[in-house]
Amino acid sequence: MPAAPPAPEGRLIVQIRVEAVDPEHVEDGRYELRGAYYRQPPEGGPLVRLGALPPSEPIPRSELTGTGSARLAAWADLARAVRGASGGVRVEFLLPTALLGHRAEVWSAGASRTPLGLHHPVVVRSLERYSDPWINPEPWRRRWDRLRWDPPRAEPLARIAWPPLTDLTAWLLREPESAAVGLATSYDDLSATARDAVRDALFLEGVPVMVWRRGPGDPREIVSALRPFAPARLRDLPDAVHRCRKHGRTAGETDVRNNITLLWDDPDCVDADQDLPFAGMAGQGWV
Repeated sequence: MPAAPPAPEGRLIVQIRVEAVDPEHVEDGRYELRGAYYRQPPEGGPLVRLGALPPSEPIPRSELTGTGSARLAAWADLARAVRGASGGVRVEFLLPTALLGHRAEVWSAGASRTPLGLHHPVVVRSLERYSDPWINPEPWRRRWDRLRWDPPRAEPLARIAWPPLTDLTAWLLREPESAAVGLATSYDDLSATARDAVRDALFLEGVPVMVWRRGPGDPREIVSALRPFAPARLRDLPDAVHRCRKHGRTAGETDVRNNITLLWDDPDCVDADQDLPFAGMAGQGWV
């Protein structure tokens, strides 16, 4: 009797955690970087931690991309894990609220200095939601499960809702199972009131997926840009954004394909022991 084929290997999840050292009002405030990488089953589910590194020295915000990329390039164990990953790789940047508009996908980690977003799906996450154990996870879990288990549909991109930011909280209360929201304004350009509504959507209403266009331009062009790479299921949106970025690499900097931020917060993809000492880390650095 022939041997059963090997089970498919799970995706390698690389998480880069960026934490503020200085208060938000400090000009060019400093941040610490911490890294970890995990294996997640092909159909999703809890993580298995494979390796981790302690915080870096504080890095000014203006130097995050350059210095952070250098840190990743020096992480030898991670490089070996990425090279051997046969189940795909996703890079997740865990960012504080003030940094959610950061262009994480332009970081690089190899000798070619090619942006990470051209090699692998790169998403951002809410650091506060990831790390705050007091946030009620039930709304987050409910919306995520709806996204994860919905059957394929003819137009998954149509499930990205674009509610008016002035009515976002009320709209979410009326739509307790909606999982993906598009922002009609770039995150960095949100008014104080709209930003509070987005925080409410993340921390209280549990919206797991948000997408927005950085800089000027019609935000709904995001859907048009993604349509040639439309996923069979909304759960595959990170891969669709990745393919879209690759096809836009020769376009100008203002092209929508080069200005898509995807917030992708999988509640299963959380390390419950993230703040505990990691075994074997005494004296380790970023090499």
